[in-house]
Amino acid sequence: MSHLSQGPYLDLLAYPADQELLGDGYLYDLTPAADAWTAATSEYRGITGSDGNLPYTALLSVLRVLGKTSAEMDSPSHDKPPTGLITAAPLHRDDLRDAVCLWEQVALQVPEDKISLGYDSRLADQIAAAKPEHIRLAERINTGTQTFTAPGWLYPAATWNPAQLLVRHTLSIDGRQVELRADDSGDVHVWEPKHLWPATWTQIKEARENRKEKNPTSNPARLPEGEHTKYAGLHLEVLLGSLPGTPQPYVLIQPRTLRYSDRLAGARTVYYAAQSDAPLMTLALGGRGEHTHFAHTSRLALDAYARLRGTRPLLPSVVRDLSGTPGDFRAVLPYSTRFPIGRGPGMHTMALVSDHACTAFNSKPLRLHQCTERLSRSRRTTHLGRDTHLLDAPDLDQILRAAACNRLRILALYHNPTTRPRLQKLLCYHFNRPDLADAADAKRDDTLIALNDHTEISFSHAPQLLEHRDNHAGRQAAARAIPHLTAPPGTRVLALAETEFDASDWSRRRRASRAKDSTEKDPYLADAKPYANRYLARSGALPQFLKFRDRPFPPSRSKAAKIKNPTELERLGQELSGDHPGHYAVADLLRAAGLVPSRLTRNLTYTDDGLKEPLVHVGLHLRQQRSNWKAGEPPRLVWLMSALVPDGDYWRVLAHIPGSAHTPDTWTPYTEANLAFRSGPLPPGRRQDQHLTHDIDQALLNLGHYKGPATGYVLYVNGNSCRSLYPHLANTHLDQPIEPDGTIKNLEGRLALPGLSLAEHQRPRAIVRVTDDSTFSGKLPRPARLQHLRTDSETGLEVLEPGKRTNGLFAHPTARATWYLAHVPQQFNGGTRYARAGEHYGRWASDDAEEQAEDWYAHTLTELHIPYHTTGDNPYRYALAAARLCDNALSYDHRTDYPLPIHLAIQMDKDHPNYRRMLHEEEDAR
Repeated sequence: MSHLSQGPYLDLLAYPADQELLGDGYLYDLTPAADAWTAATSEYRGITGSDGNLPYTALLSVLRVLGKTSAEMDSPSHDKPPTGLITAAPLHRDDLRDAVCLWEQVALQVPEDKISLGYDSRLADQIAAAKPEHIRLAERINTGTQTFTAPGWLYPAATWNPAQLLVRHTLSIDGRQVELRADDSGDVHVWEPKHLWPATWTQIKEARENRKEKNPTSNPARLPEGEHTKYAGLHLEVLLGSLPGTPQPYVLIQPRTLRYSDRLAGARTVYYAAQSDAPLMTLALGGRGEHTHFAHTSRLALDAYARLRGTRPLLPSVVRDLSGTPGDFRAVLPYSTRFPIGRGPGMHTMALVSDHACTAFNSKPLRLHQCTERLSRSRRTTHLGRDTHLLDAPDLDQILRAAACNRLRILALYHNPTTRPRLQKLLCYHFNRPDLADAADAKRDDTLIALNDHTEISFSHAPQLLEHRDNHAGRQAAARAIPHLTAPPGTRVLALAETEFDASDWSRRRRASRAKDSTEKDPYLADAKPYANRYLARSGALPQFLKFRDRPFPPSRSKAAKIKNPTELERLGQELSGDHPGHYAVADLLRAAGLVPSRLTRNLTYTDDGLKEPLVHVGLHLRQQRSNWKAGEPPRLVWLMSALVPDGDYWRVLAHIPGSAHTPDTWTPYTEANLAFRSGPLPPGRRQDQHLTHDIDQALLNLGHYKGPATGYVLYVNGNSCRSLYPHLANTHLDQPIEPDGTIKNLEGRLALPGLSLAEHQRPRAIVRVTDDSTFSGKLPRPARLQHLRTDSETGLEVLEPGKRTNGLFAHPTARATWYLAHVPQQFNGGTRYARAGEHYGRWASDDAEEQAEDWYAHTLTELHIPYHTTGDNPYRYALAAARLCDNALSYDHRTDYPLPIHLAIQMDKDHPNYRRMLHEEEDAR
């Protein structure tokens, strides 16, 4: 096929899951114990008030450690008895009976002095009487033509044997032989303290000071009182995964960095080495701060296990202080917590983990073929933070016309006087008026100042709108009182507004406000930004916010900022070169205005496989927002669509939002849709609403009135958020046949994909499911190593040699409708001192405390799957278009995680005042 090449290749941490790799298992038939299970469940519910099943996850934790094996339940539902118990090795009948007996007594809250192995347990007797059936796990997988199906218990059970194979060999890296240890969920850890990575904040501080003084880094002999050495270690998550378009299951490995806490508070997961020769026990924690405790099932597991071993149960009070060298009990901190060791193991470690897995599994990794390395003819580039290709474009008037306006009016709103000159310099720089950056005429507030034929600005002091305060009354009146909100037809009003926000301080104050008898107030309740956002939108000005800074940013020391004989504009750019937040705020403002450079047309048509005909590119984004059900708030459902509509060589950006009192149910220009969307609350709804799929298809049908000369449309769907809505967005259902009306008969007539309920000529040309690894729980395979095909000069044979990095588009060797877009993170390509840490060595080889504190980056993937396209069409060109739409960001120097139409819809959602929060508008009485 034309989209395959002879190299380069990209090896993934994904390995074919055959019988040898998955291993065998033992199945215990539990159906004879169903009545006993039901009786015990009824008794459990009567004692605890729960309406759920018996907490069998606690029993499984005990069996895994006791039997040194995996253990899973085949449970068809949460309120019915399990039908089977699956283990990797047969359990001794007496051990099984004792474990179930003690677990049942603990779950039923039998008094401690009454718990014994002599307890009359019909459930334990019947489960222990079950005879194990030897099974081969691979035979329980049903393969089709595009995917495979398997019982739910097989997915966790299938990770046990790969994990055991991984721990039988030591990981060879950085001159070390690192021992590995498996846990009871099938993951693998570096557990030995000598192979963990230690660091302290004091070491980082001293390393930074010594570097500035050009002295070698030294470690302090004594740490300050109260500070402990922190530790982190390598963790390999192992899982069984499916890839679209191929029936082959794969074992995936996800290397991560686990950071261990020196106290129980703040952690959510604990690993406990109950026995030296048994898998680590995985325990869950609940509560906050000093009230941190073992979750219910974990407490039951510890209690039952301790009684089997004849010891006292492990209590939270015993393990609250975890300072010092990590021992048998280790609490894991979430990644959001500040820590002296960064996230990520780095590219070098990823490659050596791949080598280790190949040896352990006696298998080769999944190898992708590169289709193209260069996706675009010209991407967005900036010079000293300024988008010269857009703002200096000779056809800027045509770009504005396509955006449904002919002039921009920017209202610069500030609260602190020190912000005023910053806003003035930023706007004068980006719109090429350096002569006005310090001009007295531009320092007058509430006066319109023309920057060029297309742009005018006005500065206003708006403390009543922007200052943080508990009482939000008067904000709406303050927004309406801002001068120049009313503009003549064709003039788009935007606002660049100041906001004060300190993430670290606000997080600390929010935590303090939740403490009992605390006098600290939650700063988010006084935040002016969401209210200013809504009221400015209602007044017709689309806002973008810029965080307050009390002093100027130091100029950048990059090579780009060092210019000989700079012009007046470049001198201003050098002064502002360090103000990256300011540059991004202006770029986001232009994105919200719907400005799309004409280079997008050239990039989409680039090469023979580019899209030559005019097509509309539509993006669908969906998000369910949690509600405060205790306060009676209804659940909120956001579904948004944006569309890039061709207009000659230019693009109109439209958006569709569900209709409500504030928003019309129609397609409108992107900026107008943003204004309407931000003006009202998030709409109520659930994913299960029966009218949801009909509403989405109706929106696609209505798009036909606005497509102009376009001959059709391509639909890009957020696969992370929409796969539960449409069966053919989930790998499991890819083999289900689609009826002529777009439904799947075998799934209660559910609509297979968006747009398929429409008539044939109104359906999309193609549907592209876009899955991004950063938000998909690590279920996409991770890239391990780039390989180049070379011819050996001596033997003449073709050999593979390791490459460095790639941003290319790759094809699966057998799946005909699946491609993968590789990304090198933007931070890796940055110019900072440790941007490429981990490229040639692992964390074990680094003795630089500053380097250890940094995040170590590696390749990531975006999966592009085409579940539907018109007959006879080549799906590759739509995957290529999706990749190019990721490669052509409007307000970002790097790629976006999703193609531009989805990205625009996601940004609209994130800019809403109610995004992950609720406003109390009744407080605004005036």
